Amino acid sequence: MVLRATEGDTPFILGKRMDHSVIWWGLQRIPAGYVGRAIELLFELIIELFSPDFFIPDATGVQTDRYRKRKRSRLRPKDKPPPNRQKGREKRPSEEQEHVTLKLHLLIGCCRGPGLLPILRARVTRGYAYDSPQLKPLVGKFKGEGKPFPADAGYDSTDNYILVKKHGFVPVIKLRKGEPRGLLRREMAESFELHRDIYRYRGLIEGVFGGTETKYGNRTRCRLRRSRRVDCLLMAVSHNIRTYMRALVLKELKIFVLIWIY
Repeated sequence: MVLRATEGDTPFILGKRMDHSVIWWGLQRIPAGYVGRAIELLFELIIELFSPDFFIPDATGVQTDRYRKRKRSRLRPKDKPPPNRQKGREKRPSEEQEHVTLKLHLLIGCCRGPGLLPILRARVTRGYAYDSPQLKPLVGKFKGEGKPFPADAGYDSTDNYILVKKHGFVPVIKLRKGEPRGLLRREMAESFELHRDIYRYRGLIEGVFGGTETKYGNRTRCRLRRSRRVDCLLMAVSHNIRTYMRALVLKELKIFVLIWIY
């Protein structure tokens, strides 16, 4: 939402109108760690009602309305002779513009019974960042208690396998193409084959990304780097709030049905 549209909703939330400049001021000063902690606290409230069956990591791109300049390399074929310096100097590589993109990394818990996908942690990086190094901060100090951990080949590394296993998860990480070499790589392959039926549920995390795409277009209009990060994390907060509301309703309906049957 643009700031002026948000200003129009403030009377329904606060009981009075708040100027859009005040909202912009607050968005610039809210700490990203505060938003991340809100995601974790909402997750804890949800799992008190319904326990996750397994955990899934993944990432999606977030577009911005900013551009940056990038040099475009102009390589000459090997069989072409170098240009004659007497006729003029060689032209410098031209520049081209490209969109500045971000990447939203999520670790979600999947509650198959009620159909809930709460977010445990979220991180925002540059668009060209790899997924594998982000797994450690996503897991943090959370204990898996024997829950499966399906992940795609983007998280394939022995360090991630050891990390996931150390935190009490059952690693179900898909290996990249090629014959696994070494005892640890063979153990990773055996673990994946043993729980291959769990890996097919990894695509459920696309439901979270699809929800953010529908509501927010997976894009941010903020200009400052810090504000972009907070804006992306607020998408995860919004998702967890809606998930918590659904969890409360499902819990109340379940109690109502049990009383009615009794």
